[in-house]
Amino acid sequence: MDPIQRRNADPFYQEIQAFEDQFIRLRRTWVVFQTLFMASNHAKLTNQVDSQTFHEIGVSMVEHLVLQLCRLTDQPGKEHQKHLCIRRIKCQLTAYLKEQDGESYREIHRVFLKEFNGLCDEGKVIAEKLRFHRNESVAHLDWNRALGARDKPLPSLTFCEIGKLIKLIGEIIHSVTNHLWETGLQHDWDTYDQAANLFKALEAYANDS
Repeated sequence: MDPIQRRNADPFYQEIQAFEDQFIRLRRTWVVFQTLFMASNHAKLTNQVDSQTFHEIGVSMVEHLVLQLCRLTDQPGKEHQKHLCIRRIKCQLTAYLKEQDGESYREIHRVFLKEFNGLCDEGKVIAEKLRFHRNESVAHLDWNRALGARDKPLPSLTFCEIGKLIKLIGEIIHSVTNHLWETGLQHDWDTYDQAANLFKALEAYANDS
């Protein structure tokens, strides 16, 4: 079995690839959202086309982003119900490195793990905010909050923080694939082109109306 076949047959590599696929879906959603709702002239454009419809689309996309991010930063779960998430990868990483190197647990792994854990810690506060939003108003609807209670407001959450967490997750997964297999994170350049083309089509529609 050649090195690439051996890597592809590695269960941990397969898990990382499955996680990366989910991250690419998340990044696609974020790119489209940025294009439609964070471009400098988006408000004028969406108001011209259909402000109410685009408001609903924007709210739905934000809720979808919250759910996607919470899935990837969730608890690892129990043995009978495992979750594919950063915390599970983190739990397995040290054991995997020791298994690969046996007694020669190299210093380079210690440096890598320190950087990896630092990236994970950096995203914890934002991930906890997202989890609160998911539990109270996205995946579930808190009864008191739905009826207008204002004594326990949701923690503030900005698009800047969402973008930062997405960037951190990308850096985390890239650090693992680069360190273990010297491969980079997949890039889906078509998403950027498609989002830009969608925005141009909306501009053309607005100008013709």
